[in-house]
Amino acid sequence: MSDLSPDGVIIRAMQESDLVGVGEMTVTTYIPYEEPNSPYLDILRDAAPRFREATAHFVAEDAATGEILGAVTLAAGGSPWAAIAADDEIEMRMLAVDESARGRGISTSLVRECQEFAVQNGYRQLVLSSQDTMTNAHRIYERAGFKLEPSRFWDPIPGLTVRCYVWLVPTATR
Repeated sequence: MSDLSPDGVIIRAMQESDLVGVGEMTVTTYIPYEEPNSPYLDILRDAAPRFREATAHFVAEDAATGEILGAVTLAAGGSPWAAIAADDEIEMRMLAVDESARGRGISTSLVRECQEFAVQNGYRQLVLSSQDTMTNAHRIYERAGFKLEPSRFWDPIPGLTVRCYVWLVPTATR
């Protein structure tokens, strides 16, 4: 963690002082995928509960300006923020990258940080949910070694089926 990428982005643990910026950036990222009055946007905006209750959080910060460019939350199975993770899994939630920073590898860096966390903390799998329309994200997950798991697709609300992706933590490291 806190590694400086070639383009000046630092991946680090989220801090309480990041919460407002993370919430607004996450909402802006998800607006194209949500209904205008979706209650999920309010959940995305208020980063404080997930900061207190989820397992880990990472941000991508511009080293020169201190601006938050991306964020992700991890929720262990059985925790309040885990929607699909089993007890021996950890779930990646609310991955978001500011539109102005896309194309810089920030999502890939955040996903790798989550994978590293899963390895270091002995989880069997890293799982995530994604809407069908989030095709750019699907490419990132697939390049990172995630596999689509159709048997775990689920419907968070009527009429919306989300995909499940699974990354099996390498056994050599457990």
